[in-house]
Amino acid sequence: MGHLATGEPVAPGFPKRVPRGGTGVARSGARMAKVETIEVESEVVGCDGGGGGLGHPRVFLTLDGKGEATCPYCSRHYIRKAGFRPAHH
Repeated sequence: MGHLATGEPVAPGFPKRVPRGGTGVARSGARMAKVETIEVESEVVGCDGGGGGLGHPRVFLTLDGKGEATCPYCSRHYIRKAGFRPAHH
């Protein structure tokens, strides 16, 4: 079993996470895919990985107080579009 730079164990066969603000370069030196950032005009977003049958189970994410959410499966980063104001009922 390997360990992340933080000392957190990683089971063999599972991808190693790069903490936000990391270098984007795996220990092997290979470049990792850049995380996709998507602007939204909603407080709740659904993410399925965008890969159709090759994506992941759909999850619904609520934007936090800063207007951000990150998918726990694919790491897509959702941000509230500038100027968007949610409707208050």
